[in-house]
Amino acid sequence: MSKLLAVGLCAIFVAGCGETDPNKPGYWVGKLTSKRIQERIEAANRLRKFKDIQDAPKVAALLKDDDPRVKEAAAEAVGEFGDKSQVPALIDAIDYTVGASTDRESRAINEANKQIAIALSELGDKRATPALLKLTRSHETYVRLEAVRALGQLRDPAALDTLMDIATDENTEPFIAKKAVIALGWIGDPKAVPAIERMLFKERKGISFYPESSFAVFEIGDAATTPLLELLDGRDKAMETWAQENHILPEALFAKTAQVLGDIGDPRATKGLISKLNYTGGDYQLLVRSAAAESLGRMRIKEAAEPIAKLMNEDEANIREAYGRALVMIGDPKVLPQMVAAAQKGSWDAREATIHAISNLGGAKELADVQKIADGEQARWLKECTGNDNAAEDCQKVWPKHKDILDQHLARLKAAAECRDNQTCWLGKLKDPAGPVRERAAWELGRTGKPDAIQPLLAALQDDFLAARYAECLSLGWLLESEGGKPQIKQADERVNAILTSDQGKTYYIRVDEDLKRLATRLEKTMSKSEKA
Repeated sequence: MSKLLAVGLCAIFVAGCGETDPNKPGYWVGKLTSKRIQERIEAANRLRKFKDIQDAPKVAALLKDDDPRVKEAAAEAVGEFGDKSQVPALIDAIDYTVGASTDRESRAINEANKQIAIALSELGDKRATPALLKLTRSHETYVRLEAVRALGQLRDPAALDTLMDIATDENTEPFIAKKAVIALGWIGDPKAVPAIERMLFKERKGISFYPESSFAVFEIGDAATTPLLELLDGRDKAMETWAQENHILPEALFAKTAQVLGDIGDPRATKGLISKLNYTGGDYQLLVRSAAAESLGRMRIKEAAEPIAKLMNEDEANIREAYGRALVMIGDPKVLPQMVAAAQKGSWDAREATIHAISNLGGAKELADVQKIADGEQARWLKECTGNDNAAEDCQKVWPKHKDILDQHLARLKAAAECRDNQTCWLGKLKDPAGPVRERAAWELGRTGKPDAIQPLLAALQDDFLAARYAECLSLGWLLESEGGKPQIKQADERVNAILTSDQGKTYYIRVDEDLKRLATRLEKTMSKSEKA
């Protein structure tokens, strides 16, 4: 056989002699036209993993396949290739005629539509907006969900009206409404503020939209802040009327507003927040006071320290804990005598919350004070426990757990007595084996305001001790906002996003990572402003 004939036969039967190797893309390109459905699906999946963009048009040809399972695999591959020229092919592949039937064919078509929406989201081309808007009316829940999410990813203001309708429609499934709120935050257009503001306070079937709505407000920024300031100050009567008509308590209105303003950190909220420390009215007035205190703490408003300290005798332990946390963030040691006095009053839970706060703010003097309190705490606890009709023997069994907690508080104060205002010492404590000591070190480094602590805090940020991670996150935010921290923002942004990525799916970190998300958003906004300047 001649060499020329051999080459010709090779081309006819295997589309290239080098393509007999399944570890090479060419082999799977040849399988795209296979008569077997599973081979076409596998070919698309294999080529997706090779990520060779020149194969995108070849795989996109499968979007016209008669079998929806093949279309689904092709859409997934095309989305990952990242070739925006394939957006029209994806749009053309959508089947708008399918209903909500549960038969195998309908399910397969809906799965293909869902994957097309995901692919369009990944490609990020606004040409897809009209098609995705149409998909939000799909009969299949998860197709609608991915269409809503994709519209948010495209950040196209043309989707605002539809997304606002979806978010506020009482008949929308709550988890789709949540996605719509998130999408509005991603788009970041002030036009969405009225809808998002209402979703801050709405509940459906016991499901709150506050987490998604508060973050959307945070992402939009100033345009969303101004109406909330008016609400906090009692100047938004229309919103108060709406809340009353929707059976939303005034306390919920003011507490959530205070909390959101604290997350944003707008100094214009200071006067209103301080006034809410003395809020009266309703059964939940303490929620308003504690939310105002925490927000003032996050903003580190020095003038709020004394008014908050006067509230430290509160009997409710969780409320006293919020006050104490606020005082730790503000960092004014002048209020420590009032805190020490409060630590000897109330229930164990209230006392312990106060001692925790003292241990994150006090020094050598407070070490002696807390040690004295701890020495008498066993007798105080037993009296409280037996006074609540518990057997003395059972109370004694619980005491060792209380003692362990007190020892953690004392460990923080011992570190403070050792380090005092020595930055190098505190940097060393950031690596301490004890989580409570790392927590105190993080607060201390954040309050001192020295940017040389940024790199060590970034290194420590993936802390398994949640209280330490919380302190590290907030302290980093304070330092990065200072003039000396600005040159380190880009590196900090990369580190924070890497942690958020690695934490996905880990429920243990969900609550503290909400603050990390806000930090990441703040850093990205700062970088964006710098690029525009």
